[in-house]
Amino acid sequence: MIAVPDLYTDIYPVQNKKLKQLLIQNTEYRKVKKGEFIFYQGEVDGKLCFLESGVVVSNEICPDGHSYYFNVVDQPGAVIAGGLGLDERYSPVNIIMQSSGGVFSIAMERILLFRERYIEIMWFYNQILLKEYEKQWQSKKMLYLDTAAERYDWFLENHPVAAEKVNDKIIARYLRMSPVTLSRLKNRRKE
Repeated sequence: MIAVPDLYTDIYPVQNKKLKQLLIQNTEYRKVKKGEFIFYQGEVDGKLCFLESGVVVSNEICPDGHSYYFNVVDQPGAVIAGGLGLDERYSPVNIIMQSSGGVFSIAMERILLFRERYIEIMWFYNQILLKEYEKQWQSKKMLYLDTAAERYDWFLENHPVAAEKVNDKIIARYLRMSPVTLSRLKNRRKE
């Protein structure tokens, strides 16, 4: 669990004190229950959201009815939704809380407004983009190059909280393996 000032001091440091204060003042907090949607696929969001606590998954429901899982977030302060394109307003995926927790959000219109007065806002925003790029790259590399056992080991190492709180069906889909394969891998670890 983290506090709002931690976002702008420790996780995505902002040096300009006035800008940091504006970001803190414009960041909202929302408690979220297990199973609650933070955003629905196609919904206008317009917010940059960070995890305060809990576990979040992102999925897309395709026209054929299949659900594909793209992201698991269980690290406080990590970006969970929206705002990663300055002009993007629609959520391309569902964002669902997998355990009770909290979410911080700041409207992208505020970020754009601050951009007019503080060039440093782009440094802040670029930090977020770089962290997200690195996270997505590691995830894609794992999914496309690693064996099922390596993918599961990666998941345990990178998402220990999610490993405890997310059901196996979702974990298996995220790791691109069958639930039977995941069950076998879990049983081997217990032996």
